Amino acid sequence: MVELGQFEEVADGAEAALHGPPDGPGAGAAGAMGTRTGEGRNGRVHLRLAVVAVAPGPGLAAIFESFGVARVVEGGQADNPSTGELLSAVDGIDADEILLLPNNPNVMLAAQQVAELAQRPVQVVPTRNAAEGFAALLALDPTRPAAANLPAMSSAGRSIQTLQVTEAVRDATVGGQKVKKGQTIVLDPDDGLIAADGDRDKAIVRALERLAPGFELLTLYYGDGADLAEAEAVAHRVTTWRPGLEVEVVHGGQPHYRYLIAAE
Repeated sequence: MVELGQFEEVADGAEAALHGPPDGPGAGAAGAMGTRTGEGRNGRVHLRLAVVAVAPGPGLAAIFESFGVARVVEGGQADNPSTGELLSAVDGIDADEILLLPNNPNVMLAAQQVAELAQRPVQVVPTRNAAEGFAALLALDPTRPAAANLPAMSSAGRSIQTLQVTEAVRDATVGGQKVKKGQTIVLDPDDGLIAADGDRDKAIVRALERLAPGFELLTLYYGDGADLAEAEAVAHRVTTWRPGLEVEVVHGGQPHYRYLIAAE
């Protein structure tokens, strides 16, 4: 669950949500980040380009690792990594350049400070959640410099639509809409609160109806408070609402948000 102040920030457009696991051509490109350019410090493999990503849950972290990122830093909504922690992760990699994916608006400032403090070039891809991070990695070309990758990766991250699903912990008014304690609320990274209902499935479907049409794949990353059986039931409800829509269920393990949803 999210405290009132946290989801009010989302309603102001300060937060975000996610995408699917690597199985396309970009996944192979991301894995190529480990291409040797020689032995580096202490006999470690020296990389031309490496990626550091922030992830809020074990499932999401495992997906980033499967992409071949050099370092995953734990952190999320209420546990943001400090500038020092991010800088330590960057300094611990033997690479010419670093791409840093904050995957949360609250981590953006620390990431930008790392880019200023680091002893090597660091480019910050402005990803607002892990799903945007996955999408950005699919656009990575490891043969190009970090700065040259930044525009395409930033664009790819914003090309997907994402939602975050949680429960209200108290009665409140969010973005001019009254929310009751225990209701499911669905948040959009751009528009804030877009659906609230005592029935979780209804809230999710109502939020999906607000998305731009044309998406063919929906990925449900289930986190704290949800399990595989519940997530599959939600997926079934969604396919009943939109027959023919492909829905994937993935364990994210993220705290605070029951579901992170990516539509593409």
